[in-house]
Amino acid sequence: MCVRASPTTAAVRARDSSTSRTRGTVTNQENHRVAGAARPPGDAIERGGAEALPGNGRERLALALTAGQMGAFELDFIADTLWWSPQMYLLFGVDPAHFEVTPDSVLTLLQPEDAQEFLRLRREAIDQRRPFVFEFRARRGDGSQPWLHLRGQAAYDEHGKPLRSFGVVMDITERKQLEQMLREADRNKDDFIAIVAHELRNPLAPIRNALHVLRQTAGTPDATTVWCHEVLQRQVGQMTRLLDDLLDVSRLSRGQLRLDRVPVSLAEAIEHAVETAGPSIESGRHALNVSLPPLPLQVEGDPTRLAQVFCNVLINAAKYTPAGGQILLSAQAHDGHAVVRVADNGIGIAADDMPRIFQIFGQAKPASDRAQGGQGIGLALAKGLIEMHGGAIEAYSDGLGKGSEFVMRLPLFR
Repeated sequence: MCVRASPTTAAVRARDSSTSRTRGTVTNQENHRVAGAARPPGDAIERGGAEALPGNGRERLALALTAGQMGAFELDFIADTLWWSPQMYLLFGVDPAHFEVTPDSVLTLLQPEDAQEFLRLRREAIDQRRPFVFEFRARRGDGSQPWLHLRGQAAYDEHGKPLRSFGVVMDITERKQLEQMLREADRNKDDFIAIVAHELRNPLAPIRNALHVLRQTAGTPDATTVWCHEVLQRQVGQMTRLLDDLLDVSRLSRGQLRLDRVPVSLAEAIEHAVETAGPSIESGRHALNVSLPPLPLQVEGDPTRLAQVFCNVLINAAKYTPAGGQILLSAQAHDGHAVVRVADNGIGIAADDMPRIFQIFGQAKPASDRAQGGQGIGLALAKGLIEMHGGAIEAYSDGLGKGSEFVMRLPLFR
């Protein structure tokens, strides 16, 4: 017995009463059924579709679906029938008088690659008894390709056999267009960062060289001259690291960063990181305690990039720990991984700020108010680099004023 379409027009009533094949209600093999999505509010569409609703309910449902650019359908696995609401024809851009809705014909309204993926994911969802969500591109007769979103859930009998599936489809073309605009804006941002960082970095080499020449030709400098040289040297080094990080983040986001993988001694990478981060730690008068295992640990990766990861995390700890603080760096082997921890007794991280910690330019509010605070680049770069090595980094904190800990895991070299 076929499931009838909602009788919103006299034409639909005439088709429903026909004894011949009903347009919009079809039978086919189960492997081609278009499984549905979540039921409309109140489980309104049961067997018989919108027929089960009172007159006012049908009108309200039709208005709601139309206003939301949505359509509904139902697949009955037992009767092997498919029902479409009138709004579905509008979404797919087909004329109900000239388009015969069958599972096969509906699949032709999808892009070929989307249709195959739809069939696979829908079957998995039904087999696993979970909701089914799918976004796909439709092919309309006028040449347009709107994006549609399908969401749904099947109903099962007491033995776990699927009985019916209810579906809703929504037009999300506008959302997809906005997402594309955001992606393009993000790419433009990365390009801008790369250009600015490159152009700003170019003058640093001659500045550094000029500073070196001044030191060699100035004779015996007085205390003021020595102080000026040290300030210039320190600031040029800091600017160089900042611009290098900006360039690396831009390359990383565009997939242009490459690793030179070799077996790396973890102790050597940590030693280089401590040496590079030393000025930041010393300027904060922090006490750094390094604890390494007695047996050497090896990982596979780029030694320069791994040292950069550890250095960025150490500098982050130094920046957000009050003067005279404690920083602990430790490493150990655990479950086939090298685990490196950097803990401090600094300002800590609020729970609400934790999701932003590893985002580029992402900073906790208390941290962004600190004069020695960073730019929100180092941790984002550390996360990207360590993930390129097949590892992971996580942040932990008991809250503001209670310090923080960063845990990095890297596969051991075998």
